[in-house]
Amino acid sequence: MIFINKWRVLFRWEGYIKEVAFVLLLCCCSTTYAQETDSTLMLPVDSADVFQDSIAFPEFEMPIYTVEDDSTYCNDATERHARRLRFLSPKASYRLAVMLARVKAYAASLKYFSLSRRMQLQATDTAAMAHAGVPVTDSMLQKLIPYLADSIEDSQSDTLLLQNRMAKKGGTRLRSADITAPFRDGEAGIGYGVLLHIKQPVPGNRKSYALFNNVGHMFITLVKFEGDGSHVSRTFGFYPDKENLLSATPLQPLTASMFLNDADHSWDELVARFISRRQFRLILRKIKQYSRERYHLNKNNCTDFGLSVASIAGLKIQETRGSWPLGKGNDPGDTGQSILEGKVLDMSGQGKGSIFMCTIKD
Repeated sequence: MIFINKWRVLFRWEGYIKEVAFVLLLCCCSTTYAQETDSTLMLPVDSADVFQDSIAFPEFEMPIYTVEDDSTYCNDATERHARRLRFLSPKASYRLAVMLARVKAYAASLKYFSLSRRMQLQATDTAAMAHAGVPVTDSMLQKLIPYLADSIEDSQSDTLLLQNRMAKKGGTRLRSADITAPFRDGEAGIGYGVLLHIKQPVPGNRKSYALFNNVGHMFITLVKFEGDGSHVSRTFGFYPDKENLLSATPLQPLTASMFLNDADHSWDELVARFISRRQFRLILRKIKQYSRERYHLNKNNCTDFGLSVASIAGLKIQETRGSWPLGKGNDPGDTGQSILEGKVLDMSGQGKGSIFMCTIKD
């Protein structure tokens, strides 16, 4: 066992010295993914900021290329293609994160965003960056998406079980405990992430509504990365629980509220970042608070909920308010458009490079 551990340490350091930029390649058929359990890279923080405790870009151990002979037979076509992909640059890692987000592999997306960010912060050696900068096309990355998404998402069970139970129902109602309890396992995670999703009524437009009842939606995803390589995630939104036909309309804006599972909900814009454990706990408290609050079309809607979570995460989205007949307030149309226009401020002191933003289409 001691010999094996020494060999693993030697292997990691040799891989770092030779290829530095976190070589991403798939192994031969028998090789599997591994997840690092305890290593994080701390970013410079302002100790005066109460939200900056233990914010980290988790150092996940990504797929390692172990077979030197490219002619070795691989049965799977995706693996054969991936073995030719010897290096990922920070830009390619970021593009991979975008592609994974678009197929709703949110945990995998955050992992490759973390990889991209850490490569930017750590890879200062010129020779290493030359290797890391080998051009990788989107078409090459696209062929990896099904494999990477399945491999990373399948590394956990809790979230998959929830999604499988709700896949046939769609938009299933959630109690606050359904959302928060799985995260309260008594174990400190190695990383925490939050993703904000916006579906505009009219993509690329500040319109607050379209047609009769299309007002868009804002919802969130929370992810906790465990030390054993697994993760737990929940994707959900704040909705009106209509008490009558006019509930949550301009004529009767106030009604009861509820959370719904939004794992399959479409979106146009996404903003995400890693947060501290304390911020994550504050968000869980906010969820419990909102479970007791009533929905108000003008003052306490899905966008208000999403923006309150964004505030805890140290994000400020500007110009989020619009108007509609007999009312006005924060809305997905304006919020999504502000993201498209880059009007997202970092209030945490980490810098804009700590924010992951993408759209459903280029």
